[in-house]
Amino acid sequence: MEMQHFIHECPLTLTPSDKYYSDDDYRCELCRGRIFEASVYVCFKCDIVLHKSCAELPREINHLFHPQHPLTLIARPPGKHFKCDVCGCPFWNAKYHCSQCDFELDPACASLMPIANHDDNNSHTSPHVHPHPFIPCFTEKKFAYCSGCSKFIEDTIYVCLQCKFVLHEACTKFPYKIRHIFHPQHPLVLTKAGTAYEIGSLELCTACRADFNGFTYHCAECKFSLDMNCVSLRPIVKFKLHQHPLAFFKDNEKGNKFGCACCGCNKCNHFFRCVECDFNFHLHCVPTLPLTRKHQCHRHSLTLTKSPIRDSPEEDENSEFYCDVCETPRYLPNPTYYCAECHFVAHVSCMIYEDDLPGLGEEPCLVVELEREIEIEDGEESDSEDSTLAKLNKEMEAITAKLEILKQERARHISSQAQLRSARLRLLHRSTV
Repeated sequence: MEMQHFIHECPLTLTPSDKYYSDDDYRCELCRGRIFEASVYVCFKCDIVLHKSCAELPREINHLFHPQHPLTLIARPPGKHFKCDVCGCPFWNAKYHCSQCDFELDPACASLMPIANHDDNNSHTSPHVHPHPFIPCFTEKKFAYCSGCSKFIEDTIYVCLQCKFVLHEACTKFPYKIRHIFHPQHPLVLTKAGTAYEIGSLELCTACRADFNGFTYHCAECKFSLDMNCVSLRPIVKFKLHQHPLAFFKDNEKGNKFGCACCGCNKCNHFFRCVECDFNFHLHCVPTLPLTRKHQCHRHSLTLTKSPIRDSPEEDENSEFYCDVCETPRYLPNPTYYCAECHFVAHVSCMIYEDDLPGLGEEPCLVVELEREIEIEDGEESDSEDSTLAKLNKEMEAITAKLEILKQERARHISSQAQLRSARLRLLHRSTV
């Protein structure tokens, strides 16, 4: 079966979507989406592929997102790009267009159909969460990406036409405005990537310096941004060599590597950081690390060592070395946990768990008054139930903070006892030799 499509000058042939056309290298020439349908239209001469559903889209539609006029499907003029008035994303080769209003709708958003009589709490206009109503929609196609988390949407899709957000249900729950301990000077406003900065500038999270594609909390006055991973972080430890408590960052593969104030290395991605001062401290440089650790991957206890552990004496620093726990590369000069009997080597980050981190601090981490980072900017009078709930929340936060301090003290005592036991064993060993 052949057809002539306005987007391409050659005839297109309906073909089963086998492994060749299902490869990630192929994208639909119209919607730029991955090839996921059982059949596609193909131009074998030009190696062009169209989803069957995209190739058979009607040339004119009526849509509830723009009920004033019909929308006509047109091709992209050479050298120009469109931006969808529903999701805000640029699309490439076709759009539904209203010439009278200059309204533009990409093929994916054209497949969204508002759900009639949808009884859901997301159809609200509460300024605490979002200042505009969300429109719940469904689609029979696989929809592309959520504006908030940049992941595929598989369930009900929520649309804000004013902000050009297309979201999962969970991503509609983010508060519209917050306060955060990383930037206590001003509130941070929920912003979509591409709107916080001028077009063409690089958008980076101030905390981790990773680029972001979805939501960010942004202070326009200070050009301060937090991505959705860093917004959940808070300071958890205090060390003597810096005046402020530090938050822990891990797996920072997308962001720039931070130079450590202790060792000067900038190749590692597990570190403590003071965002305000741009002070960074690698996990393996912490002076209070336990001397021995046990891991489920190995039967013996591992000992902390600062000596470079090579796999053979012939290897130099340019050789490749790997962690025996996570099987990823390790940097030779970094401290590691090591079993000499079995020659088992592990990253410090693989041997220290998140529950251990607060206990590594040298001083109490006093951030009780600053730990209410996620306060929604209210501006309205709370009723009696809200006031009671707020009071209970404050009491719970105070109790939690005291419990955290006690946990840190307990962890320090346990670490001290372990070091004493280790010292006694070494003395006993020397006396028997």
